Amino acid sequence: DNRGITLPMRSKEDAHDYRYFPDPNLMPIVIDDEWMEEIKSNLPVSADIKAEEYASYGISEKEIEMLVCERSVCDLLDGTASLGCNPKEVAAWILTDCAGILRKNGLLLSDLKITPEKLSTIIKTVNDGKINRGSGKKVLTAVIEKDVDPVAFIKENSLDAQVDEGLIGSVVDKAIEANPAAVADYKSGKQKALQAIFGACMRELRGAGDPAVIKALLEEKLSK
Repeated sequence: DNRGITLPMRSKEDAHDYRYFPDPNLMPIVIDDEWMEEIKSNLPVSADIKAEEYASYGISEKEIEMLVCERSVCDLLDGTASLGCNPKEVAAWILTDCAGILRKNGLLLSDLKITPEKLSTIIKTVNDGKINRGSGKKVLTAVIEKDVDPVAFIKENSLDAQVDEGLIGSVVDKAIEANPAAVADYKSGKQKALQAIFGACMRELRGAGDPAVIKALLEEKLSK
């Protein structure tokens, strides 16, 4: 009975203990400092360093955790930012708009397929006031789902926010005429009634036109 007795462990410290022997067909590899530096320079940035970089842009810790989980997402953010977009804004588009579209299609953020060029085009077009934010979401959806050209899609679907003021005026007049109950409610002090008329205008314009311009014109006409 060996219970309670500690047996000595066999010790192997040298190569001959493991019966190692050199393979004559394998040439020795010499790794010099220059090669080592080349390898280091080609390695991707670590998640910790990338997190620090994103934090310096004002991106929240929670957003950073989601971004650094996927190398492709970081590459998209970095590529889009390099084209002149604000990194924090790009992160918001990716984690809110892109993620929402993917979720509706049963996909994950890792499935996102959009080039920095197309995403930057959408963001810049919205920021320049050429399309409104809602139209930007429509363009983004089409790009993610069908890989369309964003500029061509905007033209083909008349999403340009710079809609002729005469057209906006006629649409506003039509919406006012078609919604007498909402007009009466608004004039009696019910501010929420304005939203119903505004919604009718946006539907008629298919989301095109600057919402601020449309609302201002609508309020002006209703004040008379």
